[in-house]
Amino acid sequence: MSPDASGGGRALALMDQVLGKRPDKDDVALAACAQELCVYRDALIVRQRAAPPNAEARLRLSHVNAVLATVLAVHFPIDAVPWDELEKAKAWLADVWAQEATKAA
Repeated sequence: MSPDASGGGRALALMDQVLGKRPDKDDVALAACAQELCVYRDALIVRQRAAPPNAEARLRLSHVNAVLATVLAVHFPIDAVPWDELEKAKAWLADVWAQEATKAA
């Protein structure tokens, strides 16, 4: 998989899909979302390594890692599915995605 910054947008769409259905069991969209987040995270890492040190870029990467951890917690819940946490994670990802879009424009 090559680093692809558009993975963030695809992950957001998949999170919307999952939140709309709130499945009782494992959902293929959760696995796809985790995969897209990894692709997006890899793109952020590649960009971060190519640029001078930047606290904002590190924070965005940290937020994407936290979103990925939340998606995995929803995908493999120990107890009740943490839907509220997934909604919060989606908001974080939307913020990161918006910052990236603003930066690219």
